[in-house]
Amino acid sequence: MPKPDFSNMGKRWPSAYVARTEFNRFTGGLYSAKYLANCDSKQIGPQGRIRAGRKILYPVESVIRWLEDRAQYVG
Repeated sequence: MPKPDFSNMGKRWPSAYVARTEFNRFTGGLYSAKYLANCDSKQIGPQGRIRAGRKILYPVESVIRWLEDRAQYVG
């Protein structure tokens, strides 16, 4: 069975990066910033994380790959 495709999220996002604080908005409520911080602490979050001042940013492509790797069709 094919993996779900989240690429449309990235096409609609106005930037090449997603701030951790905006992750809930980017995913439509699927994941919160707190959950993502916990994933980062376990080193299972999206790859390519960078810090800009006090913000943590993730490349959109990396976020999409991370979402697709975690998702599966059911039923």
